[in-house]
Amino acid sequence: MTGYALDAKASRRKNNALALQVVDDTGAVATAVQSSADGRRTRTAVLMGWRNGGAGRHGVTFADGREQVVEVAGGAPTRVLDAGGAVVATITPGAPSEYRAADGAVVLHVQPDGPPTKGKLPMAVTRPDGSVLARAVDVRTNTEWSVRDALRDAGDLVMLVTGSGAGSLPMRRFGLQVTADAPPSTAERDALVAIAVAITIGLADLVPQFERTKRS
Repeated sequence: MTGYALDAKASRRKNNALALQVVDDTGAVATAVQSSADGRRTRTAVLMGWRNGGAGRHGVTFADGREQVVEVAGGAPTRVLDAGGAVVATITPGAPSEYRAADGAVVLHVQPDGPPTKGKLPMAVTRPDGSVLARAVDVRTNTEWSVRDALRDAGDLVMLVTGSGAGSLPMRRFGLQVTADAPPSTAERDALVAIAVAITIGLADLVPQFERTKRS
């Protein structure tokens, strides 16, 4: 495998919360946990199995110690907050979906990248000038992770992720697989992490064209 790869793979904790472990060529990047920044009532709903992903304040801890919250709310743009609660970015679904900085400037677009299949939804993450930052796959079946692991050359990606989901609830989304021709900047990588959390834990539909096709 050449270029750059980042995997954000979902699992489930014993308290039923979805978790996302993000790794790239260098090792651990971040972890995210469903509703870890929410109040007791919401966390109890997760424990009881009443919230299987979706809206919530999903905490992200980066390997360098930084913390963020990806706040997903149905019908509203997803907000990315820093540890102090300041908004650092928003993610708005559309055609294309937009990742915007705190000042409103568009940083990245997310759009379809080929036809979807039962197991995966391919998407392109592009800069405002149209150049491709990365290509990503929204994984909908665990089989797709098995395929990726089989194709990965040993040593290319330090995989620290184990497990594909445990507990009593079914997994609805299994993570995001990202590839790029070159490593992204730290800010771009943080954006990819936030997008992965919004899609996998928050169940945000950032390629709504695919979802409409599936429902029709």
